[in-house]
Amino acid sequence: MNGIITEGWIYNEIDQDIETSRKLTVEAYDGSLQYDPVTKAFQVYKIFKNLPNQTDKLVEILCFRGNRSRDVCVNTFFAIFNRSILRMIVEYVSTPLKEFLYYLCLPAALRNAKVLHFCLHSNLTPKKRNEIIADIICTSPSKRLKHILKVYPLQYKLTLYNDLKNVYSPNTDRAYEFMKLILIKVTTYSFPGINITLLNYDYLRLITLFKEEDLQLLITIFGARSKEHVASLFLKFNQTYNVNLIEKIAKEKFISDEVTALIKAKIKYCHSPWEYQVIKLYSKCGSIFKNTNHDFYRYLIKSFDNGDLKIKTVFKTKNKKSIEDVLKSQKIASEITKAIIHFVNSEPFEDCDEVIDV
Repeated sequence: MNGIITEGWIYNEIDQDIETSRKLTVEAYDGSLQYDPVTKAFQVYKIFKNLPNQTDKLVEILCFRGNRSRDVCVNTFFAIFNRSILRMIVEYVSTPLKEFLYYLCLPAALRNAKVLHFCLHSNLTPKKRNEIIADIICTSPSKRLKHILKVYPLQYKLTLYNDLKNVYSPNTDRAYEFMKLILIKVTTYSFPGINITLLNYDYLRLITLFKEEDLQLLITIFGARSKEHVASLFLKFNQTYNVNLIEKIAKEKFISDEVTALIKAKIKYCHSPWEYQVIKLYSKCGSIFKNTNHDFYRYLIKSFDNGDLKIKTVFKTKNKKSIEDVLKSQKIASEITKAIIHFVNSEPFEDCDEVIDV
């Protein structure tokens, strides 16, 4: 399997998805949203009964940027009609729009938990598996990682730590050690910003560890430090030795491919989070009409479902064309194109919780 998700995979756990979503989104409407969720719930119900004639209206209501607002809307719908929007999407909406809307209406942490679980229990190639796991664990803000750690046992009845042990040998595989270090860091302590003394200390140790092939030290430096610290260390090393640190790590034989993938993702994201996401997003655009569309959906939602419009500017500057132009150039169904473009162009709600942690 070359792609991340085969057709229909995203909703093959629909009963558990609904149960987990309900546990995460039980929240009374406090009047803080920019719309009345009760009114929206009735509008959505009426639209479902008139599909496919009102598909555009369904897109207008569900495809906006703001996870909490969408979660409250989904929760309110269930409270009124005793039916889940997720199940209604599966029953009434056609593919491929069905998959995008289902993915979008899942709570953000559950989306990532499902992708991680799929990677750990599917027949993906090791390279593909490591790329996706590295992207989620090494480039997610601390708040998002905490949510994933909370959601995972609700959905799969075991912790993410234990599930990682089923794939990676905790005694011999340093990739597991690296991931565990990052996950422990977000749940136990946070050291934001840059400590110059620690930065200089890590820089001196970084120089010696390549000679001594000290993998443990490398894992500690890049697994337990803040993003600002990692970015500064990367620049300091490159400027002093005129050598790209990422390329040097990739060439070292004492570092496994799994650990290399994790460290590369961590450095690239810490150094330039917006550019990292834009490059990833653009690389997935061509796969939307193939078997890897959920790879694209994940990057799209991760990149745009936040309160900052900078991602659109960076995308256009980097690729000389807008995300809308790229999508329109793909040979995909017009309804999914319209839904994605509506989502990308929608005004983000102030309550978005997917803001990139920079």
